[in-house]
Amino acid sequence: LQNPSYDGMVRWNRTCNETNTVKDRSEWIVSQGSHPAIISQELFDQAARRYETEYRRRHAKPPEITRHWLSGLLKCSCCSRTLSSCVRHRKSMEDGYSFQCYGYLKGKCTANHYVPEKTIVPAVLNALREVLECGSVRYEIKNIVKSEDAHELETLKNLLQKLDMKERRARDAYMDGIDTKEEYRQNKLLLQKERESLESSITQLTQSRIESSMREAEQTKRILDNIRSVIDILESDSFTMVQKNIALKSIVDKIVFDRDHMHIDVYYYLTEIP
Repeated sequence: LQNPSYDGMVRWNRTCNETNTVKDRSEWIVSQGSHPAIISQELFDQAARRYETEYRRRHAKPPEITRHWLSGLLKCSCCSRTLSSCVRHRKSMEDGYSFQCYGYLKGKCTANHYVPEKTIVPAVLNALREVLECGSVRYEIKNIVKSEDAHELETLKNLLQKLDMKERRARDAYMDGIDTKEEYRQNKLLLQKERESLESSITQLTQSRIESSMREAEQTKRILDNIRSVIDILESDSFTMVQKNIALKSIVDKIVFDRDHMHIDVYYYLTEIP
């Protein structure tokens, strides 16, 4: 958020009515929208299935009670609690949404993080677009088992250097007459086998890191493609708030809002393909 205008803003600190009930899915009435879709229904269904089956936040509320597509994602920069979404119903205008730290509403957080929809929505969309423009994104991999890291490679290289010292000592022992020619031959053979084993491990680990870098490039391309699709969904009138919320949650873990500096940090994630 940069240089937002708060002229004429009325501070609204009314708590939301949280007693609204939601009917069971079997009672829902679903109809096809009349607006032309920017992306295919198949693509949206894929995003929804991925969110439902591959990664679910702990203690997350069911998507059907979503008021806004940002619901459940905005977090307070001070207490890390969720920013609750509130709606004001107006007769002559569209419903107006705003967000406020749940902790602040309950007197458990001292930081006022009130932000209206007209301010936070453009900021989030701009953050998504900026990622596509720069072509790079920082993200977390979910459900991944990490392989050997750089520390293991460094350890193997250190062992290889120590092996050089062992070979020099074995040669010196033979030259000084401490070991016989046969003993030197045996020691040299054992050290050669140890060297071959270490070099083989280093080669395998190095190759693994190269493949990991190639996989990372593929993953970055995949998450950028996902972000592009989600932007299309968010900007389309063909999807409901619930559908947009599911789509955004398929790539974003949380969005931390800092009201003092009018800044947001978007935390992306990608589920590893088996």
